[in-house]
Amino acid sequence: MLDDLINSANISFPAYLTPAQKDELYSELKKFPTKFNYYLYGHEGKNWMQGDGLFGFIALNFYSGEKKNVSGIIISNSCDINIHNKIPKNRKIIFAPLIKLADYYSFLKSTKKTDEIITNTIDTIKSQRVTDIFYFPEIKGKINESIALLDDLHSMPISEFTPAEKTQLFRLSQSGFYLFLIKLSIHLTRMFEGVARSN
Repeated sequence: MLDDLINSANISFPAYLTPAQKDELYSELKKFPTKFNYYLYGHEGKNWMQGDGLFGFIALNFYSGEKKNVSGIIISNSCDINIHNKIPKNRKIIFAPLIKLADYYSFLKSTKKTDEIITNTIDTIKSQRVTDIFYFPEIKGKINESIALLDDLHSMPISEFTPAEKTQLFRLSQSGFYLFLIKLSIHLTRMFEGVARSN
């Protein structure tokens, strides 16, 4: 399904992209997954955007009530969290915590799955073929190989989310962001579910 969406993605590129930018984006998406550039370097800043990775989120454990400072990726759309816009005091920011891939590997080992199954699972995650998991390659000095579980979303008051600039871990490139949107669309919207909703 992901490959089909990438191959047809140029029909739904954002209108704000110029024809040249659309061609470049489509070309980058076609490189997926072998020579794919996930990140934009040198553009970190205080104006957070959807798809940014930051440290400073607070995740709440549903069962224990424990609060924990975590790294995460912003799910909220960029306009709703833009610090230059008038943001309602009760506005919340939605995020998915980042999990080290090595920790997820250890979890799979603890379930007594065979090495072959675990290897295949990790391979499918890295190639973005698991619909509810987004994979992030390593950035040395910033993040280890990580994943975000798209069915484990959290929110917190945006007024309480004030990390320093140095806590920004990454910003997705144009192609990385579009891949992220495709994965969110697959997981959250099921545009291709094949079910006609009629009376």
